[in-house]
Amino acid sequence: MQEQEEIAVEIDQGKSLVIRLQGSAEAEDSQKLFYELNGQPRAVRIDKAGAKSAQARPTAAEGDPDQIGAPMPGMVSRIAVKVGDVVSKGDPLISLEAMKMETVIAAPRDATIKQVLVASGVTVNGKDLLVVLGD
Repeated sequence: MQEQEEIAVEIDQGKSLVIRLQGSAEAEDSQKLFYELNGQPRAVRIDKAGAKSAQARPTAAEGDPDQIGAPMPGMVSRIAVKVGDVVSKGDPLISLEAMKMETVIAAPRDATIKQVLVASGVTVNGKDLLVVLGD
């Protein structure tokens, strides 16, 4: 969130909280965020040791047959290929887990693996770029 940005979080049907980030202060081992919750000023301290940074992932270009994107959000449970592998149409590339179900992403054509952009255990969003194919 950017300073002065406001979001509404629905916590129950018909009940939402309005949060506006007012600012932040950095310390060596923590960060303090100042915000308004439904108009009331609040502050929270976040330990840097426990914080994980968000990493933006590239998305698969729509219409590019060489870019394999995630069909849905999920966790990468298995990677069946590595860079340089030659795959045939239908060969498994990556398995995703979501809501206790596993989805196998298969090669759409015969190709060579040019790039693998994820690792096992990583959580991805729908359309995140997973694998790039080459000839």
